[in-house]
Amino acid sequence: MEQKVNSGDLRLGRIGKKMERMLGIALTSDQRLYLSEKTLDNLSQRYPEKHLAILSSFSYALRHVDRAFYLEQLDMIKVLAHYEKGRGKRCEMLFVHQGRPKRWYLAKVDFTRKDHK
Repeated sequence: MEQKVNSGDLRLGRIGKKMERMLGIALTSDQRLYLSEKTLDNLSQRYPEKHLAILSSFSYALRHVDRAFYLEQLDMIKVLAHYEKGRGKRCEMLFVHQGRPKRWYLAKVDFTRKDHK
C-alpha cells in the first residue's frame, strides 16, 4: 500500500551526479531524498539521545558516498557512506521509491565504526 506524500516529511539531501553515476541510472524525476515523519519518530525512539546529531550527519554522508547501488527489482537505492569526517564512521542507508507522487524515502539506516589498526 503506497503512502501519500506528507507535507511534514524532511528533505535529507539529493542524489548528486556522482551518486547517479554509481547507480548506473539517469534520474529524470525528483532526485531529493526524504525522511518520513513515521521514520523520524522511529529514529528518535531508537536513538533518543542522538537522533538530532544523526539527522545532521545525513547531509554530510550524502555528500561523501563511498558506494551506491540501485536494486532495480525492488526499486530501492542502497548507499554506503562516511557520516563523520575523519573518524572512520560509516552508515548504510536504504531508500525506497514510494508515495504519490513517488519520492525516495529513507527506509533503513545502520551505523558502523571501522577501526583502523
